[in-house]
Amino acid sequence: MRRFRTALAILVSLAVLSVVACSSGAASPDGGDSQSSGSGGQSSIAPGQFTLQQEFMTDARRDHVLVLLNDGRVMSIAGKGKGATQRTPILQTAEIWDPATGVWQYTGEMAEKREIFTGHTLNDGRVLVLGGADNRHEPLDSTEIWAPATGIWTKGPDMAENRWKHASVKLPDGRVLVNGGSDLRLFTEGEIFNPVTDTFTDIAEMSEPRARHTLTVLQDGRVLAVGGGQDVKPPFTATAEIYDVAMDSWTSAGSMSTNRTQHTATLLDDGRVLISGGSTGSENGSINRLDSAEIYDPANNTWTIAAPMSVTRTGHAAVKLADGRVLVVGGIGLKSTEIYDPSTNSWSPGRDMNEDRSYFKILALPDGTYMINAGQRTDTLSNTTELYKP
Repeated sequence: MRRFRTALAILVSLAVLSVVACSSGAASPDGGDSQSSGSGGQSSIAPGQFTLQQEFMTDARRDHVLVLLNDGRVMSIAGKGKGATQRTPILQTAEIWDPATGVWQYTGEMAEKREIFTGHTLNDGRVLVLGGADNRHEPLDSTEIWAPATGIWTKGPDMAENRWKHASVKLPDGRVLVNGGSDLRLFTEGEIFNPVTDTFTDIAEMSEPRARHTLTVLQDGRVLAVGGGQDVKPPFTATAEIYDVAMDSWTSAGSMSTNRTQHTATLLDDGRVLISGGSTGSENGSINRLDSAEIYDPANNTWTIAAPMSVTRTGHAAVKLADGRVLVVGGIGLKSTEIYDPSTNSWSPGRDMNEDRSYFKILALPDGTYMINAGQRTDTLSNTTELYKP
């Protein structure tokens, strides 16, 4: 009997150890893997949590615009939608998310359908959208302005060029600079929107044409333009240049080590700019995606190769976290994330999103969380939202 009890106790102990071992390898409820580094039982995955929101948008969308309104709500605007026909519909709808309720509600529709366009919340609370392409893939020169008091879009001034795949940034004085993009050609031209007079003014041209490039406002108020190209069709460029708003002039900012388009650009706390991923075009019918990263230092006007990411990414997004690190999220076929630490020039794996996403939007919210909205999944367009809490 004693031998039987001893054997039974051993079996029970082994069963408990088996349950614990299985539990430690299970996926965490926030959609991230609780992988162990094998060192002291600590996880090799960075802390943080992605939470899929229960309320979905009415419209699935990608290549859209996501803006933070002055009252803390978020607006998701237009983009490419999901339809039952062979031709993918382009949207003119806009929806607003209220953080107090977690609910999305329609606001007024724009007059024109738009994809691959840009938009900004102006200092007075209005929302400006610029250009894009309609459902015939015809680039637009039009702009529209949304008023928070009425929820209605009204026609804004036309730009000097029909633009899509362009870039724009809000300057420190509240004006909006837009440049590049394409119609029948790639553009060097740019212009600035003044919200006080609701007018555009032409500015000096870049040294070379750019589309699918990035614009970053540096700490001294100048604007850095990097890379660019027409989707997967060459030519692409590795060059960069800086616009001096006061002087209305562009000067060279050197060249990256590789040509890039559809990359991300993130301003670091020390004034440098991190460029990550993107594409150099296509080879043998497939997109040549990049895992490389580079850093521009405006103080020295130099480029430095940074540590590479763990995977190649294009169609991804990046945002600077409150602690100065950079969160890079998703990309074609990916729900993985990773975090760049500029103090050590190193990447660490982050939690996985609940869905793979590309051509989506990410936005920092006032409460310290980050919104990941919509985008392209492997199998369909997404109408979901995730909140990331570091």
